[in-house]
Amino acid sequence: MLTKNLKWSDLKTVSLDTLPICNIRAEVHDTSGTLLYRLKPLGSLGKGTFAHVDKFEQILSSGERRSVALKRPKGKGCNMLLEALFQSKLYEDLKPYGIQSCVPQVYSIFRYLEFKDAWFLMEAFEPELLSHWCLKHITAEASRLFPLLLLQIALILEVFEEALQIDHRDLKVNNLLVLNEPVMMDIMWKGEARKIQFPFRVIFLDFGFACKDVLYNLKEDDGVPGISGCPNPGRDFFQILVSLWRLQSLRTCLEDTWGSWVRTCLQCVKPLVNFDSLIYNTRDIHTVYLMTEDPVFSAPLCTPSKVIAQCMGFLDGKK
Repeated sequence: MLTKNLKWSDLKTVSLDTLPICNIRAEVHDTSGTLLYRLKPLGSLGKGTFAHVDKFEQILSSGERRSVALKRPKGKGCNMLLEALFQSKLYEDLKPYGIQSCVPQVYSIFRYLEFKDAWFLMEAFEPELLSHWCLKHITAEASRLFPLLLLQIALILEVFEEALQIDHRDLKVNNLLVLNEPVMMDIMWKGEARKIQFPFRVIFLDFGFACKDVLYNLKEDDGVPGISGCPNPGRDFFQILVSLWRLQSLRTCLEDTWGSWVRTCLQCVKPLVNFDSLIYNTRDIHTVYLMTEDPVFSAPLCTPSKVIAQCMGFLDGKK
């Protein structure tokens, strides 16, 4: 509801001064001083390169309570307002496609009084990081889960890239969560409307590097060197496929069924890349970012439509 009536081009006009204010007692008031809610810490949910995510109980002025996740920057002066607005607006824009559950809903954005930067509250889950989930659930005996995973990610990215003109640009295994609850998704396949049942739900996180067409490029406004714009079909899936295939145990158990296809997808890119250095140099994630930031980067076999066709063919028994 925070951005429901705003256009994408309006988001950059939102000022910190218009936000509710949180004091050091974790009490959040609106700009007139009326108490909106209090926050009670419940523990850490994770730490990223730029931010912490913690679990809190939100206690509304009405007495209603709910568990929420609070995202806050690691350092002073790191403004997360645009990221919070982007995530909130994306959630609203995904509703017509019925897949808004792939993004945590933003409940509230406020200004922390002491540091004068934006923090935000969003849905809290009890999921697993994609990397942990893959290592636990995807085995040679359960190899059907892998194309289902790729298919769900590709169906979401198809809406991101083709319908909304959005790229995530930081899609690695630790920026995706998996919730072990079933979800149904619609797909038009070979002229036939079908419903695909997934035994899990994928959740996208961390939109700090995201962009939308030519209007909304977060990092250019933050003084970070420019990243090639949006959309670049195939870029996001290329990133996640590299990140997945760097998991040695996953790569080992799926080599016979998916190894050839993965290598073909990752080598059919511009600029050309050495597959071994891309996959086996697991500590150097920056190689992937440098590649995909290049204005001439393209990964034609990693576009959502290509991945969907590959996965549907496999699941229909046509490898």
